[in-house]
Amino acid sequence: MTRRGGVALTAAVCAWAAPAMAYVCTRTPGLGPSVAWFQRDVQLHRSGRGAEVDEVGIDAALGQAVGAWTGVPCADLVVGIGTPTTEQLVGFDWHAGSGSPENENIVVFRNDRSGDPLDAWMHTLGAIAITTVTFDTTTGKLVDADIEMNDTAFEFTACDPEDPTCFVSFDLANTLTHEVGHVIGLDHPPPDSAGATEATMFASAPRGDTAKRTLAADDEDGLCTLYPAGSPVPGECYGVGRPTSTARFEQGPCGAHAAPLAVVLIGLAGVPGARRRRRS
Repeated sequence: MTRRGGVALTAAVCAWAAPAMAYVCTRTPGLGPSVAWFQRDVQLHRSGRGAEVDEVGIDAALGQAVGAWTGVPCADLVVGIGTPTTEQLVGFDWHAGSGSPENENIVVFRNDRSGDPLDAWMHTLGAIAITTVTFDTTTGKLVDADIEMNDTAFEFTACDPEDPTCFVSFDLANTLTHEVGHVIGLDHPPPDSAGATEATMFASAPRGDTAKRTLAADDEDGLCTLYPAGSPVPGECYGVGRPTSTARFEQGPCGAHAAPLAVVLIGLAGVPGARRRRRS
């Protein structure tokens, strides 16, 4: 699979969190500022369908996920669902420029279908999903975020847990709500921090887990720190200055201009084996 733009970095749980807080923000290299969208309207686009869950089920689960992060009174970030796309590549293509179809924020299922190299799951089988975020290393400005679902090793379900006929395997809304947290700039809390295991952003989810569908107080605190209601600029989690940048991510007649970009991969862990298919 081709990755576009920037230098690949291995994501690690950030070392800082406020003393009584579980939330952690994704941070730029060199102890720089936290990453965030500089606009308050972020759109996610479904690409294709899953093996067990069809487009209707995916849209419903994605709607639950973005709604969880949008309806918090102390923040005014709006995460919405855009039109479906056929795009499958993740990462930011600065040759195409901001706002191009190539740089839509996508949610794509990887099924390892034979003969389709773009459908291959390229990450550890123990990851239920992986979100790739691309940002300006100077300012922390997010320019792209894409979610890949590991439909190779995990069986996703999208039924109502209150329905007695529903058998929850790996709940799609549960997983997507966690991944949307990465899309907006949040990382995994340290597992020994207060409230970490109850947080939507906790790094793992067992089969049957649906608790991540609903944000914990620390998830909301992280959201509201990054996107405080009424503020024209994003918040900053680490108390450092957010430098200005003259970088452009647009394709124009004089050529494309881009700041140094960093790509960070952040995932939700599970125990694979609920669904194993032969890898192509």
